[in-house]
Amino acid sequence: PPAPPAGNDHNTPNGAQATAYHALALADYTWNTGDTAPLHDLSAPECQWCAQTTTDTTTTYTTGGWAANAWHTNTNPTTTTPNTTTTTPNTTYTTTLTTTQRTPDIYQPGHFQRFTYIEKATFEITVRWDGNRWLLAELVPLHASGADPSDPDASRPATSHSGAPRSAPSPTSPRSAP
Repeated sequence: PPAPPAGNDHNTPNGAQATAYHALALADYTWNTGDTAPLHDLSAPECQWCAQTTTDTTTTYTTGGWAANAWHTNTNPTTTTPNTTTTTPNTTYTTTLTTTQRTPDIYQPGHFQRFTYIEKATFEITVRWDGNRWLLAELVPLHASGADPSDPDASRPATSHSGAPRSAPSPTSPRSAP
């Protein structure tokens, strides 16, 4: 599995940003192997995306399926900012990342779903300091190429992976387009 990034155990903006990058590597690893332990170990209890990814991956693999070829590349930060709504300073940071991602091939007994497309995407990744290390608090897509331009809700994340489980491999929110 991908090792936690250098700085994950330092309460600094750089440590927060490194952990945000690491979230995408964990998404790919989780889907490509079915091993949810590393994602679970770095997930804060409030991370809905983490829980959904773990559920979707576990369901895929325990029902005889598997996934392959999910990846992210050319990942770059656009911002890393402290979350000012928390009462304790420097405990929650949000990083916005742009990346190129490939959706996974999903194999189910009697069915094969080849990847949908390769796309550029933007994610907002929130990490929380637990006193010892950064944990993933939430991961939300802000935009993915191929979004439906006719969607009247401009704030709705683009559909990232049609036909794949909701979390594969990129994060989705409950507001994701069908």
